[in-house]
Amino acid sequence: MITRYQETDTEELLASSGVSLNRFNYPLLKAMDVTSGIILGTFSASIGLDNLDRQPWNYIHQIRDKRLVAGVNTLLIAIRRTAMSFPPSVFESRDLPPLHAFSLDDGSTLIEWIFTDFRIGFNVEPNPEESSWYLASNRNLGELNASGYISNPHFNRLLLWLFNFALLNS
Repeated sequence: MITRYQETDTEELLASSGVSLNRFNYPLLKAMDVTSGIILGTFSASIGLDNLDRQPWNYIHQIRDKRLVAGVNTLLIAIRRTAMSFPPSVFESRDLPPLHAFSLDDGSTLIEWIFTDFRIGFNVEPNPEESSWYLASNRNLGELNASGYISNPHFNRLLLWLFNFALLNS
C-alpha cells in the first residue's frame, strides 16, 4: 500500500507517512491512501512549499518498479519534513527553484534541485543501499563537491545541512 498526503482544497498530492507535522501554523492537509481513498489523518503544510516537490510527486506515478517507488516516496517524505522544519517565512520570502525528477538509463530515478551556482541531487536506486546524494557547485561557490549514500543513519541531519546550504546560497 502506498500512502500520499493530499491537500484538501486543491486535491494536489504532496507527501506521505501518516505523521503529523504541525510545528508552524500551516494550512490543514489530509492524509489519504490513494488506492482505497481512506483518510488516514491530518497535518499542516506550508503554502510557500507548494511548488517545491510537485513535479517529483507527479512523476512517481510513472515509475513501475515498486522498490523504486518506495525509495522515491521515502526520500520525498524526508525532503518535505525537512522543509517543514523551517518557518514558513523562509520559503515565502525566496524564489526557490522546484525539485525535478528524471529517469536515468540504468532504471534509477534522479531527483535534482538546480540553482544558479550549485545543484543538489538524489539518485534513488531499486536497492536502497545503492541510493546516493550529491552537492556540486561552480566557481562562484568554490567548486564544492560532496556525495554519499542515502542509507547513512544520519541522512536526516545531512538533509537539513543541504537545505541550509541551499537557503544560504540561493
